Amino acid sequence: MATPPGLDELKARARELVPALRARAAMAEELRRVPDESIADLHKAGLFRAFQPKRLGGSELPYRAMVDLGAILARGCGSTAWVLTNLASHHWMLGMWPKAAQDEIWGADGPDVLIGSAFAFPAGRAVKVKGGHQLKGRWPFSSGVDPSKWNFIGALAEENGKLEPRVFIVKATDYTIIDNWHAAGLAGTGSKDVEITDAFVPDHRSLNPAQISGGETPAAPPIPGRFTACRFSACSRSSCPPSRWGWRRVPSRNSPDRCAGAPGLMRGRNWPSWPRCSCAWPNLPRFPTPPRRR
Repeated sequence: MATPPGLDELKARARELVPALRARAAMAEELRRVPDESIADLHKAGLFRAFQPKRLGGSELPYRAMVDLGAILARGCGSTAWVLTNLASHHWMLGMWPKAAQDEIWGADGPDVLIGSAFAFPAGRAVKVKGGHQLKGRWPFSSGVDPSKWNFIGALAEENGKLEPRVFIVKATDYTIIDNWHAAGLAGTGSKDVEITDAFVPDHRSLNPAQISGGETPAAPPIPGRFTACRFSACSRSSCPPSRWGWRRVPSRNSPDRCAGAPGLMRGRNWPSWPRCSCAWPNLPRFPTPPRRR
């Protein structure tokens, strides 16, 4: 197995993609999803696998790399940067799951498979049955869902008369994509609704988010400390801050409000809100003081 690229190499590859992403930014807005050509470029550059475990050929980079890579790509297209950091973080998340889930997803569909997400837990209900859960609901904001073959779905599970949050990994064949993403900004993220009428999800493809919120996880073999130190909430909120930071650094000749892929979003009070995670917080770049509200 070839040595996976490190952070410096991936940053260089990301910079090389910026002109092409900028040229396709209007196309992304028109399609309301990231163009297939851009998805192919991100695959070829190895950027989707930046946080995948090394045992699978991934780069296994630290959390701060999401900031570095996403901010670079956002100089070309904010929507593409949003989708890249979102989908790439899901390889990180899957690395914390039981081996049976990893083998089913990375084994059957290969390590390049893309996994979407929809974490509006109250939007879905799951009932415990033998060997797993029956899941149904409709979830908004599944960014990058179109090229994804799987989806992390958050729902409330009913068991013994109680409701508890659970995350389920669902096949694309078990949900329907609702083409309802018509946004003024970030239209290219394709953050559409997904709907499940009644799907069975086996036990090895569901867990309580508390199991991947720092410390030992269900993963086997054990994964590096940088994975276990990062909370589920940090991974699930990885898309927004890098894209915003990248837009802020677009040259002044392209005013932020007209930045490709991000119209209307760069107002003075839209400053990044970073997840306070033990593996990320000490290493994040310094930010200028945000403007005060009057």
